[in-house]
Amino acid sequence: MRRTVPALLALTLGLMSCMQAPTPQSSTSTIPATPAPTAVTEPSSDAQTTPLTDSAQAVRRPSLVPDTYGQRVSVQNATLRVGNQGMFPFGFYHVSWMSDAATRQRDMQEMSSAGFNTMTASVINDADNARYGEFLDAAARARMYVLSEGVFESSVPKLANKPAVLGWMVADDCNLQYTPAQVRERGARMRALDPLHPTYAALFTSYAESHSDFFDTTHMMGNMSYPIGPGDSIGATYDMQRLSVGLSKKNGTVPVANLQSFSWGTVPGHDASDPAARMPTPAEVYNMTYQAIGAGVRGILYYTYLDSYSDVRRSPAVWEMTKSIVPEIAQLSPMLLSAEPQYLETNNGNVHATAWTYQGHTYMLLTNVSATQAQPLYVPLAAQRPTGLKPLFAGRGGEGVKLGGTTLGGSIAPLGVHFFQIN
Repeated sequence: MRRTVPALLALTLGLMSCMQAPTPQSSTSTIPATPAPTAVTEPSSDAQTTPLTDSAQAVRRPSLVPDTYGQRVSVQNATLRVGNQGMFPFGFYHVSWMSDAATRQRDMQEMSSAGFNTMTASVINDADNARYGEFLDAAARARMYVLSEGVFESSVPKLANKPAVLGWMVADDCNLQYTPAQVRERGARMRALDPLHPTYAALFTSYAESHSDFFDTTHMMGNMSYPIGPGDSIGATYDMQRLSVGLSKKNGTVPVANLQSFSWGTVPGHDASDPAARMPTPAEVYNMTYQAIGAGVRGILYYTYLDSYSDVRRSPAVWEMTKSIVPEIAQLSPMLLSAEPQYLETNNGNVHATAWTYQGHTYMLLTNVSATQAQPLYVPLAAQRPTGLKPLFAGRGGEGVKLGGTTLGGSIAPLGVHFFQIN
């Protein structure tokens, strides 16, 4: 879809920011630095740790919502922090101005009940702006975080102390609608109104190094991957998110993957009869999610839970798949937020392998981005010194993978995803 997206479509997907957000007035050329978070206490080297696969971890049912919910939100080392805890934002866009306040609140409750910790939401009209604080209060009771958009400037300081405020969305499709300087000004203007919360913007399906100047304009940067339908292959997800992770690391920006949970066939300007313009399958959603994880992102927001032409609940299989991923991300997030990904050689452009070392254990993720063919595996693991492999999630792959000495071999099924602990 890159290079072929009509302007009307780009504006349709970006209407939240261009219709609701105020015109920037500031001439500030750099965004204010994020204030330092509460001091983080690192565990001592002899501290007792629990590997991701320990049965006690399952008993505790790890949550995506930090214990420090409602404390100071900040960004440190390209990671979102709440108080002294890291947080992996995992949830959905919600184009609220295309619905109504009751629907927004209902959907927030459903996302919270499913275990998600983050949603975007927007002000619907003048009357809704006056009562938007009530929605944020309801979100706090549900322990849901909100990235808000379109809030009137006069209301921002009054809302900034609401526990549910994760940050402020200042631009969407910014590589299509704005210059880096304009996004930077929008972010700086919001920071002047609320210096205590991060700003967020999103790029439209960007692979381009020419977009690197956007990565110092806000504290969190999304990059959209919507390949199912006319356009790119599903494997584009990994490529664009790897680019985002690299640029985010250079700028200290939180890299957030925006992943597809809608059908292009419902979007104005696209042919609904085109069989390629369809909803992603559950397997494709799972594969795209773990492509992004393997790329090293530190947040995922699916587009979309609801807008004027999409409602994820009309595709219950996709909704159920995203819900089933919640406990996996909750289990993985401490590692994803503190350990650096190690990108491993596979000698196969359709297979990606990433390893993390965390609390004395090594974990490895394999993804096959081919939707039609199993792929042979060849992953040298001499540095990891493996003696065995243990699948991390029951019923989520591992079939066909073989360990021979220090080399991973065998094969991985179409759209296969395997997560292992390396013994």
